Amino acid sequence: MKNVVMTCCINYDYEIFERFIGSLFDCTNNVDLVIFIGENDVEHILKLKKKYNNIIYFVIDNKNVHIVNYRFYLYYHFLNTNKNKYNYIFICDSRDVLFQKDIFSHPLLNNNHDLYIFKEESLDITIDKCKFNSLYINKSGLDIHNLVKNKPILCVGTILGNNKGILNYLKAFNDILFNNISEQNKSYYGTDSGINYAIIYGNLLKNINIYV
Repeated sequence: MKNVVMTCCINYDYEIFERFIGSLFDCTNNVDLVIFIGENDVEHILKLKKKYNNIIYFVIDNKNVHIVNYRFYLYYHFLNTNKNKYNYIFICDSRDVLFQKDIFSHPLLNNNHDLYIFKEESLDITIDKCKFNSLYINKSGLDIHNLVKNKPILCVGTILGNNKGILNYLKAFNDILFNNISEQNKSYYGTDSGINYAIIYGNLLKNINIYV
């Protein structure tokens, strides 16, 4: 089975697309890239598809939902319509991500966890001490301040897992996004971080083996 990397890359210069996609395919084998783009980005992708065959792209309209939040709906919808096609799935940012090695060959995958969550290295800056992450909690509108205070910062922009782990994570994310988040808060950058904290620190994935 193949692995897949999923990302959104919208309204960036060609160099951003080339850097992300080139670094992925230069060091990773047997992988598809599923990338969600805007109308203005089609020419960039068509140019890169001439060099890299395994690019699957969709032009999207996220309407009034900020793309950092809406992307999790896009990922879930794609994987639901392509069930059991991929072994491991890596959902990540694009503008600030570079691949140096094949992430799907990382030794950690040998321990057979379902979901891999990446933690910030800083030991002295917890969520409550970080002005950005504290703001993301506020922007989500979720009542999780007591739940996450003094907890380490987790990255919502890089999440790795098998089909079971990622689908369950995405289902939980979308349940919160569309049932517990106001229309206004859906439009905010950073709401995705609040939802991520609610899922992981709230232990919402009961049957998923998580490695942080």
